[in-house]
Amino acid sequence: MVSPARISANPDAPLSIYHSEYVNATIEVDGEHARCVSWNLTGNLTVANLASETVSDVWIPILLNDSLSYDWELVEAPTGVGVNSTINDPDLIGPGNSPIQSVPQDVVDKQSVPAGFHAEYVHITELRPGERVVVRYFVTSGLPDCPPISVVEDYEPYKIVDGQPSEVNLTIMVTNGMPFEADFRIRKVLPPDNGDEGWLDQPGNPVFTEPGSVEGNGASGLSPDGKELYWTGDGAWSDWSNNFTISPGRTANLTDSVVSGTPDLSEVGGTTQKITLGTLFVWFRGFETLSGTAVGYVFSIGDRFEVGVRKERVSGSTWREAAVFNSTTGVFTYEIYREEINATEGLDPSTDLIPGSRKWASESENSTILPVSISPGGSHTFGPYEFGYGGVPKVWGRFGFRIAKDETSGWQAYNVTENGAGADSRFAVIEKIWVVSGYLIKARKEVRSRTGGEFCILVEMENLGDSTSPYVEFYDLVPEGFSAEEGTMTFRPYEMLSEDAGGGGPVPPDFSLKTSPGSYSAGYVWRAYPVPAPARGFAQWYSSLSELRSVDVRYSDGSAGSWDVAPTDVDTIQITFENGTTVSVDEGEEFRVNVGMPSETTFNVTWVQDSIATEGGYVVVAAKGFYENMQADVYNPVVVWYCVQGSGDYRSSGLFVVGVDPRNTMEATAVFSPAFSVSLSPAPTVEVAMAGSSILLALLAVARRRGRR
Repeated sequence: MVSPARISANPDAPLSIYHSEYVNATIEVDGEHARCVSWNLTGNLTVANLASETVSDVWIPILLNDSLSYDWELVEAPTGVGVNSTINDPDLIGPGNSPIQSVPQDVVDKQSVPAGFHAEYVHITELRPGERVVVRYFVTSGLPDCPPISVVEDYEPYKIVDGQPSEVNLTIMVTNGMPFEADFRIRKVLPPDNGDEGWLDQPGNPVFTEPGSVEGNGASGLSPDGKELYWTGDGAWSDWSNNFTISPGRTANLTDSVVSGTPDLSEVGGTTQKITLGTLFVWFRGFETLSGTAVGYVFSIGDRFEVGVRKERVSGSTWREAAVFNSTTGVFTYEIYREEINATEGLDPSTDLIPGSRKWASESENSTILPVSISPGGSHTFGPYEFGYGGVPKVWGRFGFRIAKDETSGWQAYNVTENGAGADSRFAVIEKIWVVSGYLIKARKEVRSRTGGEFCILVEMENLGDSTSPYVEFYDLVPEGFSAEEGTMTFRPYEMLSEDAGGGGPVPPDFSLKTSPGSYSAGYVWRAYPVPAPARGFAQWYSSLSELRSVDVRYSDGSAGSWDVAPTDVDTIQITFENGTTVSVDEGEEFRVNVGMPSETTFNVTWVQDSIATEGGYVVVAAKGFYENMQADVYNPVVVWYCVQGSGDYRSSGLFVVGVDPRNTMEATAVFSPAFSVSLSPAPTVEVAMAGSSILLALLAVARRRGRR
């Protein structure tokens, strides 16, 4: 590993290079196993002048792992400061600019490049006091399949009963899979009292009654109110000075922590489901980089120095020469790594050289005498040397020097690997899920604004799994100050709506239940028949007719498909399949794909929205399945469309709430193996995933293992 060991708890070298790598991961778990969905590694390189003097001509060697691929970008640079690199990435060096073709040989010669690595260089023209340059890289390929940190939370019993006081014993296991030791701090926070998370509203419910014990790595403790569990150096919560360390490849365990509480499912609809057992936060920090990417030996100069020469006639034609380097800086220690002196007959230092007058030394050739360290305000003399010349010579002196690697009076590089995107970052696992076997229900919500204070909402529910779901109900909430235009409320395909309280028949409004929840103007529930799988269609927004979009589908054997689809009028769409075949299909018509093959699938053009010709609209194509218990056709996906009108304080959090409630799928009334995935994007979209194999979105590998029952 080319990264250095720990240098300082509070890096503050005058010229500091902070090199951080951040780990982010998504892990899918089923209660017994974990599967890596995706993870990535991002690096930040910050070059900061913390001194009171300007530094110039800064060369930052970066030692890159040959087995990895990187993308680069320049995040921050002061106005007027030039940044370039040998890395040919337009996001780093600027569009249209050419990368550096030649690096000073002294800089190259100083680098020690381990096997399996190569050096690239970033050059900064100058940094005035207080200025910094920030460069970021993304490791795009070459990482192993899974991230290097795992957190396993085990508990017993695995299920508890609604309305009955219960105790849950917790075990937390943290494994450091990184090739270097790392510091950790862990905090688990229980749901608040009197909340709406499915716990009886009474003081201290739920609450930790025992902090548990730790085997050799730190200690555990509780907050005064028992709502938080701390696993730190001494069991109290503070800063990074209070952490515990896990060596590479080792696992730390916290066992026998106890949570006591009484569940109350009436808070969350009264049906059997999993409720939250709190949130687990993990902070970690290592002082090497996970990828091995490292900063090499930095070259830079200060702007406060003087170079002079001395000459004197010793006697007759004998002359004495010397070169003098004077440091006038009050901050930096300099290193002289090359020095030269010579005399000429004329005014050109490179011609008419007087024989015997040239003397020189370099770090690479004369390592016993160079480099020479010059403290702030110090000086160094090269010479004196004597030579013969009958006239009056011109004497020239040159020095190659750099700011020394010194945490007090020079530069220093600090390497760290963390989770998340900040210097004291964390990952948070906030989990809620209903778990059933074999299916994965995903609810997606899109909100689109119209003129006059109108917002229109599409809620799509699709089964991403491999078998048919049970009956499913989902709901949406309308915030105060807004009202739903029930005449627009459309459920497609209508055959999938198991209960219609909006008047019956396929004419809007289509909903199964209207409620009056607190702090909202209304709530709407849609109860759907079982959603088939694995075949799946799509719901896609089009801004106009003839707009062509690529959509993803799945066939009856679970294989994936990609179609090019465009609406040609308000009743018809045109589809081009993977094999290049193009068909036109009207709204309400069925069509079959891959006839005679294992992937043969029937689809239905469920909806081509009339507004698509004027202001945009949706196209919905559903895959057709068959539900044996009902002897009826069922479809995947289903959608709801409706609009709201209103004014005042528009509470988007209320409008964005989407819930999914599977029924009759579990034998217990409250289960503690939460694994809930919510992803938010800048667009007004909320997605909630629910799986037979539980899903977890986190910044660290977190698996939950089933306890004994």
